[in-house]
Amino acid sequence: MRIRRRRRARLGILLSYILTCLICGWLGVRMAYPFVLAERWRVPNDALEREVLQLRLENQRAERAVKEQDTDTGIMRAARRLGWVAHNEQRLRIPGM
Repeated sequence: MRIRRRRRARLGILLSYILTCLICGWLGVRMAYPFVLAERWRVPNDALEREVLQLRLENQRAERAVKEQDTDTGIMRAARRLGWVAHNEQRLRIPGM
């Protein structure tokens, strides 16, 4: 009789250990899910952050160019790139070109 009680007690303890391990494993998987999800989103998020940084740099360059052209010298430089000449200047003509 005592042997059966001991076996039942051992079996009960073993089953409780197994059940505890299964529950802890399940909880571990459930608690790790947000971290797994964040890892999946990291690569596309990093690519978007790089793109945003690149667009910010382009905006800064464009704003700088606009500010440069807002002055008299900037207007003159832009006009000369388009081939315009000032009021009392003459265009230089090189034959054969």
